[in-house]
Amino acid sequence: MLTRREKQVMELVAWGASTKEISIILRISFSTVQNHIHNIKDKLNLQKSTEISAYYFCTTFNISFELSPLKYKRPWQQQHNDS
Repeated sequence: MLTRREKQVMELVAWGASTKEISIILRISFSTVQNHIHNIKDKLNLQKSTEISAYYFCTTFNISFELSPLKYKRPWQQQHNDS
């Protein structure tokens, strides 16, 4: 479960705010924002900030969101047969 502050940070990340902008908007230090982003990724099992954005919008609009490596293959992870 995300804290209230982590939810605020997640929303700002989703709308494209930089770490510096988030620190100014929420009046917290840059490193605190980085810690919140790290915690969000850890709690939601995400790897990138773009995944935070996708997760935020999917949950906001009740769209299924699943990043399981067994069910979701990124294009650069697919193996190619060059034979």
